[in-house]
Amino acid sequence: MDIAKIVILDADNLERKHDVYAYEAEEVLLGKPRFFFAQEGNVKGEDVYRALGRTEEGRYLVVFFV
Repeated sequence: MDIAKIVILDADNLERKHDVYAYEAEEVLLGKPRFFFAQEGNVKGEDVYRALGRTEEGRYLVVFFV
């Protein structure tokens, strides 16, 4: 899967609620994650996927994205 652009809408919320930094989510998406279909989106062509991968520090993360 090709990822053209990464936009994290609320990095502060990501850190506060999930203890995950924006750069860690980017590391997972730009590394060698495994991609899976999660669910159909509310807008045609905007389905939700999840990426399973590791950060450079070795943390395992699941990143959900459109």
